[in-house]
Amino acid sequence: MFVGMSERVTEFLLSACTRIVGKPITITAERTVQQFLFYGIGMLAAKFLSLATQVYIGRTLGPEIYGEITIILVIAGFLYLPISNGWGIAFVRLATTETEEKRKYQIVYATLIITTVATVLYLPLLYVLSPWLKTIFGVSHRETIAIIAACAAIGWWTLGKMIFQGFQDWRGYVTLENLWAIWSLALVVFAIHVLDSQNHQMVWALIAGYFLALPVAGRRIISGIRSPFDRDLLPQVFNRGGILLSTAVVGLLAFSIDRMLIHRILGAADVGVYQAHFLATYGLMSTFIALLVVYVFPLFCQYDTIEIGRVIRRVSGFGYPVVFVATFLFGAGIVWIYRYPLSFWMLMTLSILCSVQFHSQLKAWHLVSRGLASTRINLLSQVIFLVVNVLVLLSLIGNMGILAGAIALLSGSVCSLTFVLYTESRVLEYERNSEDIS
Repeated sequence: MFVGMSERVTEFLLSACTRIVGKPITITAERTVQQFLFYGIGMLAAKFLSLATQVYIGRTLGPEIYGEITIILVIAGFLYLPISNGWGIAFVRLATTETEEKRKYQIVYATLIITTVATVLYLPLLYVLSPWLKTIFGVSHRETIAIIAACAAIGWWTLGKMIFQGFQDWRGYVTLENLWAIWSLALVVFAIHVLDSQNHQMVWALIAGYFLALPVAGRRIISGIRSPFDRDLLPQVFNRGGILLSTAVVGLLAFSIDRMLIHRILGAADVGVYQAHFLATYGLMSTFIALLVVYVFPLFCQYDTIEIGRVIRRVSGFGYPVVFVATFLFGAGIVWIYRYPLSFWMLMTLSILCSVQFHSQLKAWHLVSRGLASTRINLLSQVIFLVVNVLVLLSLIGNMGILAGAIALLSGSVCSLTFVLYTESRVLEYERNSEDIS
């Protein structure tokens, strides 16, 4: 039964791809679609388990404790970036252009060296700066320690995922995602029902889940360490990763500043209600976007810019109405499961945001896959996103409460996408001409 269903879904995806691309699908592309189906099912399973954990915590502990846990993870999800994010994406970009596996492991080795140095230098720095972090983010000393631990856990777990992505080892990638989700759910249930934990210390169960899942990537990490060291790869990973890190810092801050400011201005309970709406809409749909973008990014690095640009335009056209309707319907259902107050206008605004972000993310990863000039354009677009987001949020939060966060995100996303659409053609043309000259 499952095999027959899998074949029907594969046929549907192949038919959709043929219409989007405008020409018959090759055998290689057909194999890619079949692999994507396995990857998609695995990632959806991981997201379902992760969402179940979030809803379970939110319903069991209430919006205030849920808000405290959320703010710890949001801050850690931003502060971990210097540990592995830029270097990991640089690894994916460099590894997918190599055909020899030996060379890919040499890039793993260089990436591991940079990540290890970054971890050793960065985590003690965070601890020294903990009084400042407490003041800026409005958290306690215990919460600050949890944030630092979460930075280490998320940083290395993310690097493990990116190593799998660079090798296009989707089985390993999906396994790592699902193991974290399974461990997290099991540890949360154990902490609540056995240890009777009823406060924000529950976040340690989620942190432990990251560490317990990481050994899945151990084989590839060890193989990288055993590979011959190439000194010339260090500056390649570091220079490209530095720019990508800057983009990630600005981009993730833009999607974290809303909950940080809501926490400072309105309180933890409002963060909990806002997070329920955010996770039910953008949190859910970003998973579907990531299913496409994470899998397709290595392909972006290999194929013709003009052809990919045409495909993105077609996919985005289909995406706007489909993403909006799906986000609104699923979002309403998930917020209802939380048993939190439902805001129609919040759902509407965040659903529109998801449609715009679907288009924006495809454009962003396409730019990152091209070259340094395109990567800088993507960085500028994220700066625009952040600036507009902060200005709108600070202007509206006093009168509109948590709805201001959703409106600010949408405003920043629209301005950022407009900038990319205005500038990308000239930048990509410049890079094509540079490649022809070289």
